[in-house]
Amino acid sequence: MKRWMLTALFPVVVVSTGLGQTAWELGDRYVREALEAGPEMQAERQRINLARQQVREAFGAMLPTVDVQSRYTRAEGGREIRFDVNDFLPPSVLPQDVPPSVIPFLREEEQETRISFRQTLFTGGGLYHSWRSRKQSRLAEEAAVRSEEVAVAYRTREAWFNWLSARDMVQVAVEDTLLAAEQLRAARLRGEQGMANPAEVQRARASLANARSRWIDADTGEQLARTALNRLLGRDLLTLPDVPVPSDELPPSAHPLDTLLAASLGTRGELQQLDRQGEALEHARKATDSAWWPTLVAAGEYGYQGEDYEFSDEQDYYLLSGILQWNLFNGFQKNAQREQVVVQRRQLEQAQRNAQLAVRQDVTHAWLNDRGSRAKHRAALEAQQAAEENYRMVRAMYDEGMTRQVELLDAQITRTQAATQEIAARYAVWIARADLQRSVGRVFEDQPSNREPDND
Repeated sequence: MKRWMLTALFPVVVVSTGLGQTAWELGDRYVREALEAGPEMQAERQRINLARQQVREAFGAMLPTVDVQSRYTRAEGGREIRFDVNDFLPPSVLPQDVPPSVIPFLREEEQETRISFRQTLFTGGGLYHSWRSRKQSRLAEEAAVRSEEVAVAYRTREAWFNWLSARDMVQVAVEDTLLAAEQLRAARLRGEQGMANPAEVQRARASLANARSRWIDADTGEQLARTALNRLLGRDLLTLPDVPVPSDELPPSAHPLDTLLAASLGTRGELQQLDRQGEALEHARKATDSAWWPTLVAAGEYGYQGEDYEFSDEQDYYLLSGILQWNLFNGFQKNAQREQVVVQRRQLEQAQRNAQLAVRQDVTHAWLNDRGSRAKHRAALEAQQAAEENYRMVRAMYDEGMTRQVELLDAQITRTQAATQEIAARYAVWIARADLQRSVGRVFEDQPSNREPDND
């Protein structure tokens, strides 16, 4: 294989140095991009916008309503009212017959222009608690969105670490292919000099073909990992990440399990969402109880009526009303509505207990996985170092003619496998740390508790 063919992919996987930054620190850049411009979070934020409008709608129910109405009517025909005065007065009173008066039931022309208002004065707290319930529901939606932010951050970090792992796999495959090509060239040269039999050349050819196949697989894996990362960022799927190469430094040891469990109770969005939903149900119960109280409404209107559009003192009018309504019986519907809220509150309390147990289990599993991944990486690193030293020794012996080509190829395969396993184990440590942070409910390590005071 020609050198230009082997290096065709190399610029794709080699970028500038990271000035000592870890993979986590570089990945935070992508997390921020995914949270700000990623398609998943843009869709999630619409939930908050919807909840805010619902709060405004509930608050608006406590404000007065003002309407302006103008009506113009033109009619013809219909019933008539006939009034004959001769039927009521004796002839001695009237010198002669008076023609009857005909009054049309419908005016031929009529207009009415008015402005009206209506203000609810008392509902037993129903409107107020409905508004408060909506506000708590909005806060519950915000907690749900924060929980989704944590999930998106984890998926972004996971995709980032998977791409780094795939990139390093390509580098190993490139080096392996270059080495196999060099071994084939040497085997052919030895064969031309009569120092190697044809079988050694064929084995070297087979080794190069296998290295090419591994390179193709690694290249495909790198592109797939790249598309997964770019989808979360809302970028073109094949855009190459433009951050420096991170250092090989691994994350520090995790905090004690008890510390993480205590922190998760104040940061997990699911728990905050259930708390807010519980407060929303409490206000919903109070709103339901208000149905036992009467409602008092004030209404009024002012306008003009007449056959022509004339706004004068002779055609104006006003109307003021006070409306008291008290429902005394509605077939026990109020009792049923209140019991529904009570049952929902009991269900929520059970869901809160289950959620706390699930969070504890999630944090514990993530903590154990974080610890196990570090131990596994130490074993993989030791195996890689041993395989590297073994290949160096076998290569030196092969160059001196003290061992066979088969042993050299076996040492090379072992070296490649150990290198790929070390890469996978190294980024598995980072993914496990990202999962541990997700289980605690934080997007960034220095994020405070999600619990917010109720300022309503």
